[in-house]
Amino acid sequence: MCMCSEGYVGDGRSCTDVDECATGASQCNENARCINTNSGEGYTCVCDALYTGDGKLQCRDRAQLVMYAYESGVAVPGTGR
Repeated sequence: MCMCSEGYVGDGRSCTDVDECATGASQCNENARCINTNSGEGYTCVCDALYTGDGKLQCRDRAQLVMYAYESGVAVPGTGR
C-alpha cells in the first residue's frame, strides 16, 4: 500500500502538499507571515518588514531595537551609530 510522505495528503499515488498557512496549522508570530514551502518541511515564518526575528517565536520592532541601542550607546550596523 502506498502512502504520502509527511506534509502531504492523498492516496499514496497522487499526493498534494498540505498548505499549513491556509489551514491555520502554522504557528507564526503575530508580526510575521506564513509562507508555504511546498515540501515536507511544511512552512516557514518571516517577520514583517518593520520587524526582525525568527518569525515563529519572536518578531521584534526594528525601530525599538535601534532606539534602545542608540540610548545604550551600542553600535547598530547600518545606522552609522
